[in-house]
Amino acid sequence: MSLTLVMFLVLMCSALLLRVATSFVRSRAKSLIVIDIIIIVFTFSMLSYFMQPVEGAYTDMDRISHEVDLIRNGQSGLILSRYSINPLSALYIGFAALLGDPNILRLMSCTIMLGCLLYIPYAEWDARRISQSSYILTSITTIAICSIPNMVYGVRQGPALAIAILGAYLILMRGKHTSGITALLIAVLFHFSTIIILIAVLVSYIKSRFAFGIFCFFALGYTFISYELAHFFSAMGIEYASQLLGKMNGYYSFGSNYSMYASEYSQLAGYMRLGSCIFLYLIYIFLRRHGNSNNFHYARYFLLLIFITIGSIPTSTPLRRFSTFALYASIPFIGYAYSHLLGRSGRATRMTSITTSASNPRYRYSRTIQYTLLLLLIGCLGVAMFYDWHTYNMFELSTQQYYYI
Repeated sequence: MSLTLVMFLVLMCSALLLRVATSFVRSRAKSLIVIDIIIIVFTFSMLSYFMQPVEGAYTDMDRISHEVDLIRNGQSGLILSRYSINPLSALYIGFAALLGDPNILRLMSCTIMLGCLLYIPYAEWDARRISQSSYILTSITTIAICSIPNMVYGVRQGPALAIAILGAYLILMRGKHTSGITALLIAVLFHFSTIIILIAVLVSYIKSRFAFGIFCFFALGYTFISYELAHFFSAMGIEYASQLLGKMNGYYSFGSNYSMYASEYSQLAGYMRLGSCIFLYLIYIFLRRHGNSNNFHYARYFLLLIFITIGSIPTSTPLRRFSTFALYASIPFIGYAYSHLLGRSGRATRMTSITTSASNPRYRYSRTIQYTLLLLLIGCLGVAMFYDWHTYNMFELSTQQYYYI
């Protein structure tokens, strides 16, 4: 049985578990959903642990397993210097070296990533911002867009990104500033690329629309500006900047869409993720609720990530990476879109005054735009997920580990 089919069957079973849990009264359903999430995360994590690349496929685990071997052979200082701007990554890899199994990192990465991301739709449902059916679909969509082969085999980026997205959500939507800031700092020390999440959260609190517009304009040039800053500080002899510039030179291919292990299909998937985020934001404009200031800040944060992604279009890896950042940040908006699509009105999907009367011509015009945006969203998201799930063909399930030390 192919790995793609196995993953799909597990995904459908996950939907069934959540459907059964949400059928109970709310007080009972909450505890059952938590149990279901634990089961779902554990199942996908175990599958990740036994997911092996086919012969000839390259993954970051090739490099990570070598680094685990270096630590076990007394070269921990080399790894610490290599990850000087990501010290938690060095500790993460060191933990695998302590256990003597680099493959445990895949299990841990999947657990952290899915656990953090699946909390978001649960919290939205718990806050009664999305309906029961929308919660189930949002959770399943969250799993589907996780791109487990890329993120889990990337080892560091997947969990770091999920922690950062959760931190931003806790601050902007739940008002849990202490835990949210802690999560963001952990993410930045884990994978420095998540610094853009921290920046976007801070900028979202700017009160002046003009000042926020200026930041959005500069966000379009973030990729170029950050590269030039790294080059400038590296020329001044700053070690951290030199290390960062070295990574950028490998990833930032200005004027060329394809580099390293990218293909035109992976680049297309990046465009589709960006398109999905743009259409989701436009749908949110129609569905935004009155009197909820948290959504205002989160919408600004999400918009800033979209601008950063648009600015990375001339590059290779940054586009694919930042489009994933923005797509994961869109999870609450996916829930709102599903609630609207399913026709379940509520706090999360209350329409603006323009659309309160079906007899109003502006209502029919607005509805036409909304459903057009929904169709475009489904198309873009479908293409992106098709590519991500197609990458399962590069892996197979086996108890015989491909990476060992």
